[in-house]
Amino acid sequence: AIKDNTCTVALSSLSLSVPLGDIASKAFTAKGTGSSPVSFTVDLQKCGAAASGVSFTFIGQGDMHDNSLLALDLLNRAKGIGIEIQNENHDRLPLNQPTPDYPINPTLVDNKYIFYARYIATTDRVTSGKATATTVFTLTWQ
Repeated sequence: AIKDNTCTVALSSLSLSVPLGDIASKAFTAKGTGSSPVSFTVDLQKCGAAASGVSFTFIGQGDMHDNSLLALDLLNRAKGIGIEIQNENHDRLPLNQPTPDYPINPTLVDNKYIFYARYIATTDRVTSGKATATTVFTLTWQ
């Protein structure tokens, strides 16, 4: 059988870096305070009719204080901070769980999906240090 294709992830979306900036630790005044969200886009191209939707799963190590936030990498890291991933409406997306389905329009050259990331204080005291983290996203076709 010859089947129609789903989509191809654009080269620009295969390895994304989302710079959240340098922020003073005193900017996080209490647990739950956060930095301004920074957008990033996942671009799916050349979509065929084989899929009408897609869900995203952001896979990564959860923070020890709040496992819905992405934990920072271990070396020389800041303390009391995690990274929140949000959908286009700025709702938190939990780690390691699929998002609701996003529609795919096969007539478009690019189907672009906007997400946001930001720092969130996981304790009342944030200490300075590196604040990098890594997540991998997987796609599930509908």
